[in-house]
Amino acid sequence: MARQSETTTRLVILGQLALRDWSSYELARSMRRTLHWFWPRAESVIYAEAKRLEADGLAESRVEPAADGSRRTRSIYSITPAGRSQLTGWLSQPPVTFTMHLEPLVRIHLARFGTRDDLLAAIDSTNRAAASLLDDAEAVAAEFVSGNHLFQDEAHTRGLLFDALVGQANSLQDWAAGARKEVETWPNLEGDETVRRRAVTRMQRFLETRAAPSPVGGHSRSP
Repeated sequence: MARQSETTTRLVILGQLALRDWSSYELARSMRRTLHWFWPRAESVIYAEAKRLEADGLAESRVEPAADGSRRTRSIYSITPAGRSQLTGWLSQPPVTFTMHLEPLVRIHLARFGTRDDLLAAIDSTNRAAASLLDDAEAVAAEFVSGNHLFQDEAHTRGLLFDALVGQANSLQDWAAGARKEVETWPNLEGDETVRRRAVTRMQRFLETRAAPSPVGGHSRSP
């Protein structure tokens, strides 16, 4: 039985084919630009899955001359009616769950087995990744603002995705700056009672915020 991540990857690629026809190279490049930030997959996986979709009758391919004008050819993939039906059925169901794929947090989870420099490097890598995401967002935003984006007619839905990714990147950069400043105050990786108490105080403030009534009489859900 296929794992959920594998099934979703297949449907994500089907969704890309529903947007337009792609060569495998174009498909991987397009996914790298946007989906990489919330559904990262290796290019080899994308190439292999496109072939499997064709074998299963959910996509089809045709051979065209290479875009560079050479004698080479390339396979162009498109979605079939069966593939579109499967995609539509999937989109009608609620998403399975919310997950994060952020290796620096795994490194922090296991920080006690490394050094403080290792910990700081993990924090800094998060900041660099967030900066890279914002660089991509800047390029995408410029295309939409100039009216030249490939999917300009989807600006209203792409804008929601843009807001989520930019918000995540800004939050990660804010976190990384605060985390580095905090770690630099530690006497060593083992810490001491003062830094442990400071961490617990932050958690206490979170609990107090969660318990505080919201302006509309409910409960606040943000830390």
